[in-house]
Amino acid sequence: MGAACKQSQVQYSRREPDKSLLYQIVRDNWETFKANRELEGRFLPEFVIREFEAYLKCGLPQFGFLRLKCKDCGEEKVVAFSCKKKGFCISCAGKRQVECASHLIDNILPFVPYRQIVVSFPIPLRHWMNWNKKLLSKVHKLVIDEISRYYLDKAKELGIQNPKPGSITFLQRFGSAADLNIHAHILCADGVWYEAGEDIRFKK
Repeated sequence: MGAACKQSQVQYSRREPDKSLLYQIVRDNWETFKANRELEGRFLPEFVIREFEAYLKCGLPQFGFLRLKCKDCGEEKVVAFSCKKKGFCISCAGKRQVECASHLIDNILPFVPYRQIVVSFPIPLRHWMNWNKKLLSKVHKLVIDEISRYYLDKAKELGIQNPKPGSITFLQRFGSAADLNIHAHILCADGVWYEAGEDIRFKK
Protein backbone atom coordinates (compact mmCIF):
# COMPACT_ATOMS: atom_id res chain seq x y z
CA MET A 1 0.00 0.00 0.00
CA GLY A 2 2.79 2.40 0.82
CA ALA A 3 4.47 4.38 -1.94
CA ALA A 4 7.87 3.22 -0.63
CA CYS A 5 6.93 -0.46 -0.27
CA LYS A 6 9.67 -2.60 -1.79
CA GLN A 7 7.51 -5.72 -1.78
CA SER A 8 4.82 -4.33 -4.04
CA GLN A 9 4.72 -2.67 -7.46
CA VAL A 10 1.62 -0.70 -6.48
CA GLN A 11 2.42 2.97 -6.06
CA TYR A 12 0.11 5.62 -4.61
CA SER A 13 0.51 9.38 -4.58
CA ARG A 14 -2.18 11.58 -3.10
CA ARG A 15 -3.73 13.86 -5.67
CA GLU A 16 -3.67 17.55 -4.84
CA PRO A 17 -6.87 19.08 -6.28
CA ASP A 18 -6.25 22.43 -4.57
CA LYS A 19 -3.29 22.99 -6.91
CA SER A 20 -5.44 22.74 -10.05
CA LEU A 21 -6.56 25.88 -11.88
CA LEU A 22 -10.22 24.79 -11.80
CA TYR A 23 -10.17 24.35 -8.02
CA GLN A 24 -8.52 27.72 -7.47
CA ILE A 25 -11.05 29.52 -9.67
CA VAL A 26 -14.00 27.91 -7.90
CA ARG A 27 -12.49 28.47 -4.44
CA ASP A 28 -11.70 32.14 -5.07
CA ASN A 29 -15.02 33.04 -6.70
CA TRP A 30 -17.66 30.69 -5.32
CA GLU A 31 -18.85 32.75 -2.34
CA THR A 32 -18.89 35.97 -4.37
CA PHE A 33 -20.80 34.31 -7.18
CA LYS A 34 -23.37 32.87 -4.77
CA ALA A 35 -23.78 36.21 -2.96
CA ASN A 36 -24.27 38.11 -6.22
CA ARG A 37 -26.96 35.67 -7.29
CA GLU A 38 -28.77 36.17 -4.00
CA LEU A 39 -28.60 39.97 -4.34
CA GLU A 40 -30.19 39.65 -7.78
CA GLY A 41 -32.94 37.47 -6.35
CA ARG A 42 -31.78 34.50 -8.43
CA PHE A 43 -31.10 31.89 -5.77
CA LEU A 44 -29.17 28.79 -6.74
CA PRO A 45 -30.90 25.40 -6.35
CA GLU A 46 -29.77 23.36 -3.36
CA PHE A 47 -28.33 20.59 -5.55
CA VAL A 48 -26.07 23.13 -7.28
CA ILE A 49 -24.84 24.46 -3.94
CA ARG A 50 -24.18 20.93 -2.68
CA GLU A 51 -22.23 20.10 -5.85
CA PHE A 52 -19.90 23.10 -5.52
CA GLU A 53 -19.35 22.76 -1.78
CA ALA A 54 -18.66 19.04 -2.03
CA TYR A 55 -16.16 19.69 -4.83
CA LEU A 56 -14.26 22.18 -2.65
CA LYS A 57 -13.77 19.44 -0.02
CA CYS A 58 -12.99 16.57 -2.41
CA GLY A 59 -9.56 15.00 -1.96
CA LEU A 60 -8.47 17.30 0.89
CA PRO A 61 -7.43 15.51 4.12
CA GLN A 62 -8.64 18.35 6.38
CA PHE A 63 -12.23 17.40 5.46
CA GLY A 64 -11.86 13.71 6.27
CA PHE A 65 -9.54 10.86 5.43
CA LEU A 66 -8.65 7.21 5.96
CA ARG A 67 -5.32 6.16 7.42
CA LEU A 68 -4.13 3.01 5.64
CA LYS A 69 -1.18 0.81 6.46
CA CYS A 70 0.67 -1.59 4.19
CA LYS A 71 0.62 -5.08 5.68
CA ASP A 72 3.95 -5.91 4.04
CA CYS A 73 6.22 -2.96 4.83
CA GLY A 74 4.28 -1.08 7.50
CA GLU A 75 4.22 2.15 5.47
CA GLU A 76 1.21 4.34 6.29
CA LYS A 77 -0.70 6.59 3.91
CA VAL A 78 -3.47 9.15 4.34
CA VAL A 79 -6.23 8.84 1.72
CA ALA A 80 -8.64 11.77 1.63
CA PHE A 81 -12.37 11.26 1.10
CA SER A 82 -13.84 11.93 -2.35
CA CYS A 83 -17.03 13.85 -3.10
CA LYS A 84 -18.35 11.11 -5.45
CA LYS A 85 -20.44 13.70 -7.29
CA LYS A 86 -21.57 13.54 -10.92
CA GLY A 87 -21.10 17.20 -11.86
CA PHE A 88 -17.73 18.68 -12.73
CA CYS A 89 -15.28 17.03 -10.32
CA ILE A 90 -12.63 15.79 -12.72
CA SER A 91 -11.46 12.97 -10.46
CA CYS A 92 -14.82 11.54 -9.35
CA ALA A 93 -16.57 12.03 -12.69
CA GLY A 94 -13.61 10.49 -14.51
CA LYS A 95 -13.59 7.45 -12.23
CA ARG A 96 -17.36 7.03 -12.65
CA GLN A 97 -17.00 7.21 -16.44
CA VAL A 98 -14.27 4.57 -16.49
CA GLU A 99 -16.23 2.24 -14.19
CA CYS A 100 -19.40 2.69 -16.25
CA ALA A 101 -17.59 2.05 -19.54
CA SER A 102 -15.90 -1.07 -18.15
CA HIS A 103 -19.21 -2.41 -16.84
CA LEU A 104 -20.94 -1.85 -20.18
CA ILE A 105 -18.14 -3.50 -22.17
CA ASP A 106 -17.69 -6.45 -19.80
CA ASN A 107 -21.30 -7.17 -18.82
CA ILE A 108 -23.89 -5.37 -20.94
CA LEU A 109 -23.03 -4.58 -24.56
CA PRO A 110 -23.00 -7.49 -27.03
CA PHE A 111 -20.12 -7.73 -29.48
CA VAL A 112 -21.85 -6.07 -32.46
CA PRO A 113 -21.23 -2.89 -34.52
CA TYR A 114 -22.36 0.38 -32.92
CA ARG A 115 -23.14 3.88 -34.08
CA GLN A 116 -23.05 7.00 -31.90
CA ILE A 117 -25.75 9.62 -32.44
CA VAL A 118 -25.56 13.02 -30.73
CA VAL A 119 -28.88 14.85 -30.41
CA SER A 120 -29.03 18.55 -29.54
CA PHE A 121 -32.17 20.57 -28.76
CA PRO A 122 -33.42 24.15 -29.30
CA ILE A 123 -32.13 26.50 -26.60
CA PRO A 124 -35.53 27.30 -24.96
CA LEU A 125 -36.34 23.58 -24.82
CA ARG A 126 -33.03 22.83 -23.08
CA HIS A 127 -34.03 24.89 -20.04
CA TRP A 128 -37.47 23.26 -19.78
CA MET A 129 -35.99 19.78 -20.13
CA ASN A 130 -33.34 20.50 -17.50
CA TRP A 131 -35.97 21.28 -14.86
CA ASN A 132 -38.83 19.02 -15.97
CA LYS A 133 -38.00 15.31 -15.78
CA LYS A 134 -41.32 14.27 -17.33
CA LEU A 135 -40.71 16.51 -20.35
CA LEU A 136 -37.15 15.21 -20.64
CA SER A 137 -38.44 11.63 -20.58
CA LYS A 138 -41.07 12.31 -23.25
CA VAL A 139 -38.62 14.09 -25.57
CA HIS A 140 -36.09 11.31 -25.11
CA LYS A 141 -38.72 8.69 -25.94
CA LEU A 142 -39.63 10.55 -29.16
CA VAL A 143 -35.96 10.60 -30.19
CA ILE A 144 -35.45 6.88 -29.46
CA ASP A 145 -38.68 5.95 -31.24
CA GLU A 146 -37.53 7.77 -34.38
CA ILE A 147 -34.09 6.15 -34.33
CA SER A 148 -35.64 2.73 -33.72
CA ARG A 149 -38.08 3.27 -36.58
CA TYR A 150 -35.15 3.69 -38.97
CA TYR A 151 -33.69 0.31 -38.00
CA LEU A 152 -37.11 -1.37 -37.96
CA ASP A 153 -37.89 -0.13 -41.48
CA LYS A 154 -34.53 -1.35 -42.76
CA ALA A 155 -35.11 -4.75 -41.17
CA LYS A 156 -38.57 -5.10 -42.67
CA GLU A 157 -37.14 -4.32 -46.12
CA LEU A 158 -34.94 -7.39 -45.61
CA GLY A 159 -37.95 -9.49 -44.61
CA ILE A 160 -36.94 -9.83 -40.95
CA GLN A 161 -39.87 -10.59 -38.66
CA ASN A 162 -40.18 -8.97 -35.22
CA PRO A 163 -36.82 -7.15 -35.29
CA LYS A 164 -35.53 -5.64 -32.04
CA PRO A 165 -33.22 -2.59 -32.07
CA GLY A 166 -31.17 -1.57 -29.05
CA SER A 167 -29.63 1.59 -27.65
CA ILE A 168 -28.31 3.24 -24.51
CA THR A 169 -28.38 6.98 -23.79
CA PHE A 170 -26.03 9.23 -21.83
CA LEU A 171 -27.32 12.73 -21.09
CA GLN A 172 -24.84 15.58 -20.87
CA ARG A 173 -25.99 18.88 -19.39
CA PHE A 174 -23.04 21.15 -20.21
CA GLY A 175 -21.45 22.34 -23.42
CA SER A 176 -17.76 23.01 -24.03
CA ALA A 177 -18.19 26.52 -22.58
CA ALA A 178 -19.64 25.09 -19.33
CA ASP A 179 -23.03 26.54 -20.29
CA LEU A 180 -26.36 24.75 -19.94
CA ASN A 181 -26.57 22.65 -23.09
CA ILE A 182 -28.48 19.47 -22.34
CA HIS A 183 -27.93 16.98 -25.15
CA ALA A 184 -27.97 13.23 -25.64
CA HIS A 185 -25.19 10.87 -26.64
CA ILE A 186 -26.96 7.75 -27.90
CA LEU A 187 -25.08 4.52 -28.56
CA CYS A 188 -27.11 2.41 -30.99
CA ALA A 189 -26.53 -1.14 -32.04
CA ASP A 190 -26.07 -0.67 -35.79
CA GLY A 191 -28.66 -3.27 -36.74
CA VAL A 192 -31.38 -5.43 -35.15
CA TRP A 193 -31.78 -8.68 -33.28
CA TYR A 194 -34.28 -11.29 -34.41
CA GLU A 195 -35.30 -14.86 -33.67
CA ALA A 196 -34.11 -17.61 -35.98
CA GLY A 197 -35.64 -20.78 -34.64
CA GLU A 198 -34.29 -21.16 -31.13
CA ASP A 199 -31.39 -18.77 -31.77
CA ILE A 200 -31.14 -14.99 -31.42
CA ARG A 201 -29.22 -13.45 -34.30
CA PHE A 202 -28.03 -9.96 -35.19
CA LYS A 203 -28.34 -8.42 -38.63
CA LYS A 204 -26.41 -5.26 -39.52
